[in-house]
Amino acid sequence: MKFFAQMNLLTADVKYIDAFEKSYYNAYLGSVNTKGVVPYRAFKEYDQPNPFSLPFFSNSPLTAGNRNEYIGGFQKMEGGKVYGCCVCIAAAGVGMVPRTSVLTAEDGVVLNLYLRGKTETFTPSGNALEIVIDTEYPSDGKVKITLSPEKE
Repeated sequence: MKFFAQMNLLTADVKYIDAFEKSYYNAYLGSVNTKGVVPYRAFKEYDQPNPFSLPFFSNSPLTAGNRNEYIGGFQKMEGGKVYGCCVCIAAAGVGMVPRTSVLTAEDGVVLNLYLRGKTETFTPSGNALEIVIDTEYPSDGKVKITLSPEKE
């Protein structure tokens, strides 16, 4: 996602935002450990029924309906704690979404992602602009965008 966001900034080519969006909805959100599942590698290395869970899995989902419950970069820490690089990398992904969803350009404001919520930004002339998006996208194709500029 970071690569696609950077390529979008360099080229302004919408294909990179399309790839960013597909990665976000199809892979990133699929890697969230919503059920508190303990990764396979933890079971293998710890002889306990449910020692812990981490917030993200590696490379998930591999195919529709098939999750890879594995933590890459798995490390044992002091005091029986564990860590995986997925946690750190995924945290960076969380920040990429709002940083990429609305951008400013020399000739206007660029809305890259249809995320429900409110964004406050500035027009190229420096006037405040509030953007409110009401949607259930991507599960529903309806998107309502309300622009409230400080000045016409």
